[in-house]
Amino acid sequence: DWVAQHQRAWLKPAIARTLEARRGSWFVYYPHFEDHGRILVAQVDTWMKRTVQLSGELEPFELLYVPKGLPLRLATEAVQVEEEWEVCRHQHVHLHRKVVLASPPLAMKQDKYDVYVGQGDDRWVPQMAKQIPI
Repeated sequence: DWVAQHQRAWLKPAIARTLEARRGSWFVYYPHFEDHGRILVAQVDTWMKRTVQLSGELEPFELLYVPKGLPLRLATEAVQVEEEWEVCRHQHVHLHRKVVLASPPLAMKQDKYDVYVGQGDDRWVPQMAKQIPI
């Protein structure tokens, strides 16, 4: 009976490459962070998001809550948002940055949201944290 609920989708190779390249990407509202090159430190409680849409428009699985004071270690420096499907979402897109984390984020579930507690190679992170798929 479950077979009827599955769909097969064919992606053009260019779309598959775009999705793969975006796998580890997150978007942050840049004014909420202090930039130290490849480390961003949250200055307020904020979000990492899968798109630059306004946080209130996103589903919980598209957001990762970042508490004030926690660092994000990046693979490269934060960059301007340039994806054509992102730049026209709202008037504050220019204040967002695209980031690629140096290692996968770890999170703990609180209510319906995942709360960032560190990254995959942090030794101090509680054992209860789960790795978020990139």
